[in-house]
Amino acid sequence: MRRLFRLLALLLLAVVVFVALFLAWNHYQLRGLRPLLPTQSTLGAAGSLGSAGELPVRIRAIESASQTMPRGQVLAAGEAEADAPFEMSHVSFVIGWADGRLFVVDAGMEPEAAIAFGQPVKLLAGGSTVETTASLADQLGAATARVSGIGFTHLHADHVQGIGALCRARRETLPLYRGRLQHEKTNFTTDPGKTLLDEAGCTDAQVIGDAGLLPVPGHPGLALVPVAGHTPGSQVFVVDVQKAGGAPHRYWISGDVANAKDGILEDIGKPWAYRTFLVPEDEERLGEVRRWLRELASKPDSTLFVPHDRASHTAIR
Repeated sequence: MRRLFRLLALLLLAVVVFVALFLAWNHYQLRGLRPLLPTQSTLGAAGSLGSAGELPVRIRAIESASQTMPRGQVLAAGEAEADAPFEMSHVSFVIGWADGRLFVVDAGMEPEAAIAFGQPVKLLAGGSTVETTASLADQLGAATARVSGIGFTHLHADHVQGIGALCRARRETLPLYRGRLQHEKTNFTTDPGKTLLDEAGCTDAQVIGDAGLLPVPGHPGLALVPVAGHTPGSQVFVVDVQKAGGAPHRYWISGDVANAKDGILEDIGKPWAYRTFLVPEDEERLGEVRRWLRELASKPDSTLFVPHDRASHTAIR
């Protein structure tokens, strides 16, 4: 019996060591990825990403699911309102031009996938039952034919799974615009999303650069910035929208740099256990990106959208 206990203890120790080394490797991989963040002078003022008359004329948030949980589950310990309810959103952003073209940032999830995704949050983090609407493709309807490009803030499954429905609703190949890091680097948290993307079968990857401000070809007023930190290929999107009768306005789509807008505005990281074990992150890098976004989005002609923070984009649905 003692021998059995020893073998079990050794087996448990081996598992712990393996997990520790596995997580350490993923943290190390992320810490080696620090793409250059463009300065304000490089970015220019709102409207500088395209010529007059060529900019997008609208941006819309399309939510596929939402779930309520305590704020303390998305912001680090010590946050003053940890028990207050937080509305976690799963959303796609659809950018439109005057000629009818559409560009999609993130694909959200189909209802069954969203319910399955939300079950661990409900059990482990005190979340509510997931509320679903419909897939991005179903909500776009006939407008799916006008989607001329797609991009992803990162390749986690909750941002990618809806691509299957979008591909089924279309007949044409869909250009997928991304930086080189997202195209070439994955880890265990993004491999499932990459598989979903590959299996969807309708996207044609277009690598548009390595780092800095990367304008999206054929879509004036739209650019992406590789930032890493959350995943190897995490990207922030920048959109200059020409509002009717007004000056251009700049929108920032942060991806999961933070899950709550206050994480960026107050420079608060995610809970330690989440960023250490569940989704290994480079917290030092994310701090740099949070402060960079906070400064840029503080300007009167700029608005910050944090995809998982429902309150940050409710006004544009």
